[in-house]
Amino acid sequence: MLQERPTFGEEPPSEDVMAVAGSSAVDAHPDLPCQVVSTGAVQLIAPLRGREALERVTVVDMHALRSLIEPFGAVVLYLVAVDPDAGCAHARAFFPSVGELVEDPATGSAAGPLLAYLHDRAGTQSLSIRQGDEIGRPSRLDCTWAEDRPRVAGDVVVVADGHVSL
Repeated sequence: MLQERPTFGEEPPSEDVMAVAGSSAVDAHPDLPCQVVSTGAVQLIAPLRGREALERVTVVDMHALRSLIEPFGAVVLYLVAVDPDAGCAHARAFFPSVGELVEDPATGSAAGPLLAYLHDRAGTQSLSIRQGDEIGRPSRLDCTWAEDRPRVAGDVVVVADGHVSL
């Protein structure tokens, strides 16, 4: 899917974002700040120092998450361990739902903003994102830069189907 041209927003302090994720400021990527980015849906992109930091995320406080992302109009906290030069990332996406915290196994609406972020900061042209490993639902999203905006594709697994009769 070809997403919209990106818009770049605020850069909240990494220590505030990491605290919501149950991490410390030392887990934040030293060269890539947290930033609000949209290609249609607003996301809070939060780069981490590495895969180990991403794996240490075990508790995200839903109420603190809501308080963090809502002022920006964001729908997701997208935590990423990324190597812009290699064009690969591991990600975890958290969003507050009605009464519970949800971790999404594949978030295409955040993958596009992540590529836009990396394209803007590091010139990244393509990106392969692994997501869902930590919740037992692995996925891969592939992003390419096209026509001044991100294109996102990937494989999905059907977890349910149904029919509606009217």
